[in-house]
Amino acid sequence: MIEEQDKSYTKKEIYKTLHPWVRQWFNAKFDDFTPAQKKSIVEIHKK
Repeated sequence: MIEEQDKSYTKKEIYKTLHPWVRQWFNAKFDDFTPAQKKSIVEIHKK
């Protein structure tokens, strides 16, 4: 079942889950994660 995620993660928390190359690429392209990304990236990596 799909449920809405309430917890929003910080950039620092999200970066802990990403590969260093992905962190470097993201940091060069974007200022921050979107609200949806802040709620989903860490949760997706937990699965």
